[in-house]
Amino acid sequence: MGIDEAKVGYEQISVEKMSEGAGEFGKEVAEMYEYTTWPGYDGGVPMLKGEDLRNMGFEIPMTTVEEYTKKEDWTLALNV
Repeated sequence: MGIDEAKVGYEQISVEKMSEGAGEFGKEVAEMYEYTTWPGYDGGVPMLKGEDLRNMGFEIPMTTVEEYTKKEDWTLALNV
């Protein structure tokens, strides 16, 4: 089975629910994810993006998520 055939899901849960299932560690992980949502991964400060770097004359190779997932070995994660 390839990664493009795997069934995945997503359920957004509260910090409290994550804490119930995984204790203090779960709370810290949930708070980290919450922070990347607001104010955001950049902390509310504008950040450089690939296009900005190219406009400055830097050629930085970028990989799409699709390219990355197709290139990786997912055997262990998919239990196959």
